[in-house]
Amino acid sequence: MIYKQYLGIYINESEIQYTGYYKFFPGLFSGKKGLFKSSLPKVFNDSSFRFNLKKLLDSIKPSKRRKIYICLPRKFFFTRRLKFPVLPLDDVRDSVVNNLEIYSHLPLDEIYYDVLFSKDKGSEINALLFYAPRKKLDIYLNQLMETGHYNSLECIFPFSYGAGPWYFGLKTKPGDQKGLVIQYKDSTEIALYSGYSCIDSFLLDTYSEKENQDKIIKDIMAEHDMSENQIAYKNTNTVTQNNFLNENMGGAALSPVFSGMQQISVDENLPRIKLFKPMKLLFPLFIILGALMSYLSMNILDELEVKQKNLEGVKKEIIALEKEIDPILQAKTALERAAEYKGDVEDFVLSKPPLYSYLNDLALNVPENTWFAHLSYKPGIISMQGEGDDVLKVVEFLRMSDKYKEVKLKGSVSRTKEGKDKFMIDLILKDLEKKSR
Repeated sequence: MIYKQYLGIYINESEIQYTGYYKFFPGLFSGKKGLFKSSLPKVFNDSSFRFNLKKLLDSIKPSKRRKIYICLPRKFFFTRRLKFPVLPLDDVRDSVVNNLEIYSHLPLDEIYYDVLFSKDKGSEINALLFYAPRKKLDIYLNQLMETGHYNSLECIFPFSYGAGPWYFGLKTKPGDQKGLVIQYKDSTEIALYSGYSCIDSFLLDTYSEKENQDKIIKDIMAEHDMSENQIAYKNTNTVTQNNFLNENMGGAALSPVFSGMQQISVDENLPRIKLFKPMKLLFPLFIILGALMSYLSMNILDELEVKQKNLEGVKKEIIALEKEIDPILQAKTALERAAEYKGDVEDFVLSKPPLYSYLNDLALNVPENTWFAHLSYKPGIISMQGEGDDVLKVVEFLRMSDKYKEVKLKGSVSRTKEGKDKFMIDLILKDLEKKSR
């Protein structure tokens, strides 16, 4: 019997929850009552949480037929939401990788990363960059190596990446806009989805008042043209032993398998953008076709031989014609693409602001001990989420710059347990005042 075993693991501080199922040839998920067959979900709960994964893996014999998927709380990761015009995904990926030093606030040799691509509501491509410090993820990667399971690791990613299809179910349609507020032990995340794909993610601390958190969530939803009716809530502290794809959060780690969405893994490999794997479909089809041809050959072998000869002749003629037509088709396709994207590319280039200049000016003007966790750009406006010793000094110093028409403090100011001010600021750019009208 040809099969593969898929193991989904969710790690949350001192708790590990996992589940798995077998995928049997010719590709269906076998089970007694339906499509899925799952082992009983289990929970490991130990105060020495860093070694719970090793305890779990030590209880399982390594296997070449097993694939392991691991998801971790959002606090292990940082995100950057980027938008691009309609371009080949290879070009978008290369742009993100080449400019990673700008997008990441950590040195490149100290992070793992990956990028999730999706189509925006308009004609843009949404690229959500996930990155994490290597030293945090290496804790778990080393345990995989020590137990002999490292080669079975398929993916490691944030919980919110797989939570969409896991929580909302397989009936989600492409383009459906939804939000999921995920409650962890020491933080709260709001993840936004378009269909199965996570398009943005925000991490809130649990020390701010609930009213402030609710207001921030409403502001985020409004900024993305979403209503409160599109929000759902999930508390990951409720660890139970319910059935697969219900409350067992190990099922969220297996979302890339059963949903068919783009598979990401925050590791040292380059982002993968190939969504369709033809061999998963072609291999079983080849087996079935071979059996069918073997059966038919008993009765119509002679006739089949004649038709195969005729078919080979036709194929040669088609190949010869394709070779003659191919240069013409390539030229036609190139002209059509050039005509289609010429205007968009020119508009993008002409409207692109000198962001490096603004970022350098920003770095020179803000007080020490001020940093920004999130920065986004809309025509004429730079929006930032930051943290510093004194938000009023930040606003005052920025207003001293001659590059900004206006510096707006957006929303309310909260204070972290370390005594830092957390704030949101909009910078109205002078150079782009006319262009943004």
